[in-house]
Amino acid sequence: MLFRLVMLAAAGVLVWSTLTPQGRTFSKSALFIPSLIPGSPIEPIKLFTKSPTRSDVTFSDGETTWFGDLYVPPSNGPHPGIVVALGVNPLGRQDERIVRLGEGLARMGVAALIPASDNLANKRLTAGEVDFMVAAYQFLEGRPEVDPERVGFLGVCVGSSLSLLAAQDERIGDRVNFVSWFGGYYSLEELIVSVATHTYELRGSRVPWNPDSLTDEVAKIQAIEFVEEESDRRLLHRSLVDRAPLSLAERASLSPTGALVEELFQNATPDRAYEIIASLPPEARDLMRVLSPATNLDRVTARVFIMDDTSDTLLPYIHSRQMSEELDDALLARHTKFSVFSHADLDKLGNPIRTLPEIWALLRHIDHIFQSIR
Repeated sequence: MLFRLVMLAAAGVLVWSTLTPQGRTFSKSALFIPSLIPGSPIEPIKLFTKSPTRSDVTFSDGETTWFGDLYVPPSNGPHPGIVVALGVNPLGRQDERIVRLGEGLARMGVAALIPASDNLANKRLTAGEVDFMVAAYQFLEGRPEVDPERVGFLGVCVGSSLSLLAAQDERIGDRVNFVSWFGGYYSLEELIVSVATHTYELRGSRVPWNPDSLTDEVAKIQAIEFVEEESDRRLLHRSLVDRAPLSLAERASLSPTGALVEELFQNATPDRAYEIIASLPPEARDLMRVLSPATNLDRVTARVFIMDDTSDTLLPYIHSRQMSEELDDALLARHTKFSVFSHADLDKLGNPIRTLPEIWALLRHIDHIFQSIR
């Protein structure tokens, strides 16, 4: 009797996973997971799907032209579309991990655009990056292979924040179907204070935090952009980024804004860091608001899928938690919390015995996204 029950259960799972739309999507999601793990020797999804097409594309907002890679499924469309926003990405579009991601999404039946920004490649975050994300979305939704009703963003790190900012933009906001957020920042001001003080705020207290060297560099470059004088920017880059101390004469030559920026990253307390930011020129404070998803969260109409990781050293996980709490409940499609990733790096999933619960949580999260757009 037990054997018959087991066989019946197995048969039921087989029928569900192969003959129902939900089961097929779940099965493909499971096959897709190894494509996300760097160094994984196998990509089982390749055994059951045909190779997608990959092409170099350009898109423009009328003033600036950007480049990207477009991955299209081999089957007839129209397909769901995903703009993959990688944020500050030193790897480049040709990196194996990025190619595997693009190909994996296309094998899942999704047209994936992976756009590239020179500013982000050079670790610069500007208001123009929102235009970049908006233009990428408009390009993808206009492709003949794509169903414009099922287009959204998959953001990683800073790309998550830019994706949500684009979803707030009046040019596309009412059409963005979903935003997948993994480890973004919610408030740029809070991020800069966290980097400067090596702390973040948690339930009214400051918690020690050691930012990754990339985050440290990007935050300093961003703060240096707040300074108008080119001579100041050169000195501050040498002092803060290159870590070469300034002479007394060089420090004395800094403008008031330049002196504030240097003080910000020279052992400022959290209270003093907030005072310094409040003393910056209005243009600098306005830019921080423009580049903060927290500023206009009420404009979001897309469904939001959130992932965060408590061990994140690039961006404090508390940003994701705060956004999740303040987002309209009707828009929060799913929030999955992890503790084994190094930011959005899935290297640790290479040991499935130790991380099986995390893999299962990741699978359920990814499947939830694909189920909603299939």
